[in-house]
Amino acid sequence: MKSNIRIILLLIGVLFAACYEDKGNYDLVDYNRIVKITQNNALSKYSITLGDTVRIVPVITWKYPDRDTITAFEFTWKTRWDGDTISKERVLEYIPQECGTFNVYLYVLEKETGVISRNSWQVKVNTPYLEGWLIASNINEQPSLSYIRRDSWKDDENKTHYFWTDFVNLYATLHSDASLGSEKMIGMSSYTVDSYDDELIVFQEGGKATVLNGLDFGKSLNVSSEFPNGVYPAGFIPKDFKRGGACDFILGEAGELYWRRNLNLSKMYHEVAFMDVPIYFPKGAKISHFFDIDVYRANFILMYDELYKRFLACYTSYNSGNSYLGGKIDIINTYDPSEFANILDLNGYKVIYCGDHTNGKNYVNILKEENTGKYLYQAFQFSGSMTNLTVVNATQEEFVGGNLISENTVFWRLRSSSYLYFGEGSKLYFYDVNTKQVKLYTDFGEGRITHLMEDGDGTRLGVCLDNGTFFLCEAISAEVLSANNPGEVGILHKVTGLGEIVSLAWKWGGYYKL
Repeated sequence: MKSNIRIILLLIGVLFAACYEDKGNYDLVDYNRIVKITQNNALSKYSITLGDTVRIVPVITWKYPDRDTITAFEFTWKTRWDGDTISKERVLEYIPQECGTFNVYLYVLEKETGVISRNSWQVKVNTPYLEGWLIASNINEQPSLSYIRRDSWKDDENKTHYFWTDFVNLYATLHSDASLGSEKMIGMSSYTVDSYDDELIVFQEGGKATVLNGLDFGKSLNVSSEFPNGVYPAGFIPKDFKRGGACDFILGEAGELYWRRNLNLSKMYHEVAFMDVPIYFPKGAKISHFFDIDVYRANFILMYDELYKRFLACYTSYNSGNSYLGGKIDIINTYDPSEFANILDLNGYKVIYCGDHTNGKNYVNILKEENTGKYLYQAFQFSGSMTNLTVVNATQEEFVGGNLISENTVFWRLRSSSYLYFGEGSKLYFYDVNTKQVKLYTDFGEGRITHLMEDGDGTRLGVCLDNGTFFLCEAISAEVLSANNPGEVGILHKVTGLGEIVSLAWKWGGYYKL
């Protein structure tokens, strides 16, 4: 037994000696490794606005602090682990060229040993174009996209004060190397994509339609790629787009309407192509335009069929999915046409305006009665959803401001107050639905008003004129509206040099704002 123990111990000793000898064959490097790496938060800046500077001040704890000298180490910063070098300084100061969230990587080389240590930080670059006014126009016959941002500051009493920053012809400034081309702008649609992201489509002559991201307005894709095989259906020329959450709709110049169903209601990116067969309406249809309503609350899109002079609707939703999505809605009207012009058969009438208010179920129409030349004011509600909408609580009367308007007058019904604004020539008026009185807001003195739209708060009105000027007006303040000349105290901002304005939109910045 003892003999066996001696043999085992001898073998262990031999094996131990062999292991020891093997380890001694490696070249051991006593490098100044990083024990810990953090950052000086007081001096660093990771979340910035595009155009600002990222600053990261690393705080490094070394195994041998006495070796931490200016010449002992080499610092290299990259935006990808194998990307281009953006700095060779110990402290990173870097101006990103794009919005988004990404990592920056620090490589620290100990020159004496050649050992490299690495660490990373996450950087967020926020867009300076989150919420505000978008204006599509043609400046010197060239397509242009401009932006007006609302900014704010607080005084010593914590009261918020607003001011506006203008970015005229912004697209050309940001993307001089990716021109929109020479085709003139004819329209624009702005819409949300997810909680903190949005997009817009610009429509140009010749059927050109381009999706731009909402962060820096860079080109994302051509709308043609949204159709099967990446081409439009034969003869289709896109002119407008309407986001409906679960469903998207795109309108052609010939009046045809195509749609698709989005797979994810919280992240409505480009996952599904449009169907290449247009929606069929009973008897056929030629859609001239979408009515600008709050689709988010209405749960349908509303449009005008100029072939049969009728209102049409398709069901959609931002918060639920079912088999009815995208389907045609049957509009039911039981009112006597002599008392309420039938929105399903408007022969003898010209639709000047249709807008919604309150909750997406209340509507206002301005019609011109062609045989008398009178302008009519209609108010009504829609009751129902998904498969049918019934006209209820309908009234009609001659519009008290009829003597002030023409077929070229533009209107906007504020959605959260009792005012209907309208612009005729250079004059801006407002109609109080409760008192049924019309009052001149201001006369801009030159130009013709072409576009009206409320801002995201529903408290201010954007006004565009055909001389390339944009005005922002306080729209609901009792103090302003009761003044003898509301425009003297109510005009908040003015921008000139916008060219031929073809479209005005409010940029929401994200789904959460809706």
